[in-house]
Amino acid sequence: MKSFALYACLFLGLSSIVHAATYTNIDFPRAGLTSANGINNSGVIVGEYLTSAIHGFIFNAGVYTTVDFPVTGASTWCEGINDNGDIVGFYEGASSLDIHGFLLKDGVFTALDFPGSIMTQAYGINNAGQIVGSYSTGVGVQGFTYQDGVYTDVTVPNATYTDLRGIDSFGDMVGYYTRSLSHGLLVSGGVDRSVDVPGAIESFASSVNDLKAVAGYYDVTGNTLGFVRFRGTLVTITVPGGVEVHVLGINNNMLTVGYYNDSQNLTHGFLRTP
Repeated sequence: MKSFALYACLFLGLSSIVHAATYTNIDFPRAGLTSANGINNSGVIVGEYLTSAIHGFIFNAGVYTTVDFPVTGASTWCEGINDNGDIVGFYEGASSLDIHGFLLKDGVFTALDFPGSIMTQAYGINNAGQIVGSYSTGVGVQGFTYQDGVYTDVTVPNATYTDLRGIDSFGDMVGYYTRSLSHGLLVSGGVDRSVDVPGAIESFASSVNDLKAVAGYYDVTGNTLGFVRFRGTLVTITVPGGVEVHVLGINNNMLTVGYYNDSQNLTHGFLRTP
C-alpha cells in the first residue's frame, strides 16, 4: 500500500509538472556563476559557484553555506547529496591534471581516486552510500561505482566515454556514453539501456529518483533543453527567459534543479517546483 501511494503521489506530481511549475533562482550571493547540481528528498540543494575561484555550496532553508575541500588553492564542485546529508563531488588542486573525487560525511572529507586514474569525479550518492562517477587513466573516460572502499569499473561496450551521474536507492544508475555521439544511459539490473530524447542530436541523463523518473538534458539545433522521463512520458523542461537549460538533479517529490543562461549569458542555478 505504501508503494502504491508513493507511485500515485509522484504520478500526480508529474501531472503538475506538465501543467504548471514555479521556478526559483539559486544564486549564491555576489557570485558570477551558480549551478545547482543535486537535491535530496528534504529539499537540500548542493552545487558550485564562481567568485575568484570555484567553491561548492549547500543551500538549506534559505541559507547558503560554502564547501571547500581542505587543500590550499583548490576549486571545489559539490555534485550530489543523499538523505543522510552525505555529499559527493570533486576538487581540482594545482592544475587540471590534479582532479580527485571526494565524499563529505559527518564533516569529514575523504578523497576518492579510482586505482590507476589520473582524474576521478564523483557525481551521485544514494542512501546506502553507493557512489557513482567517472575516471580516466589517460585514455578515454570510464564510469565507476564505489562503496566501502571498493571501486568497480562501469564501461559501456565500444564506448569512448562512459560517465555515471546518478544512482537511486535500488542501485539503478544513469549517465551517458559516447559512440561518436552521446546517448543517455540507464543501468538497471546490470543491463545498459539508452535514454534518448526523440529528435535530439545528443542526450544526457543526470539523475534518477526511486520511482525511476530520469532527469537530464538534450541538444537540439542551437539550444540545450532539460527533460524528465517518467513511466513512458517525456516532459521538456525550459526556464522562462532562459537558454541552455541543464537539469542535473531530481528528488522523489519531482523537484528538479540545474542551471540555465539568461539573455546576458549569465549562469543561474534554479529549482523547479511542480
